Amino acid sequence: MKKICYAIFGAKDKTPENACEFYAYMRGLYWNVRMNKIIYPDWTSHVEVDVHTMSLYDNIFLGLAKEFGMTYNVNPLEPRCKAMLWRMKPLFDPLVEKILCRDTDACSTFREAQAVNAWENSGLPVHGIADNPYHAAGLMGGMIGFKSDFIKQTFGWNTWEAMMGNANEEFENH
Repeated sequence: MKKICYAIFGAKDKTPENACEFYAYMRGLYWNVRMNKIIYPDWTSHVEVDVHTMSLYDNIFLGLAKEFGMTYNVNPLEPRCKAMLWRMKPLFDPLVEKILCRDTDACSTFREAQAVNAWENSGLPVHGIADNPYHAAGLMGGMIGFKSDFIKQTFGWNTWEAMMGNANEEFENH
């Protein structure tokens, strides 16, 4: 199985000043799940969501799951940067062969799907998109892909918890 993974969190911290940003993520998820069915027909959209956001927007998540086959997992409230890493959780599902980590506020495109197809045909274990001069930070969290076995074998991480055990625990800062 191949999954395109997103993380949605932060409804608890939504204020009138930042609500537009949160709704952009929700709207992006909706459109990406629909678009992914067209340009990634053999991939499954997957979202990792925090418990509070799920409680407020369960109708959206359940509707996307029913209508478009999206899968999801509900997580406890955690700091922003740790929640951003939730996109990597499906790496440790034994049924998942590859993942793409994407941002919900960036629309899936045919051009991106062509790059992913080239990656799949290359046999390389890691995929990264950097098509802008400002994409100079190495692998960017919302523009990467991995072969699950490569990550597990290379780093010896067989679980999400094992991977997070190697983190520096400073998840409050972006």
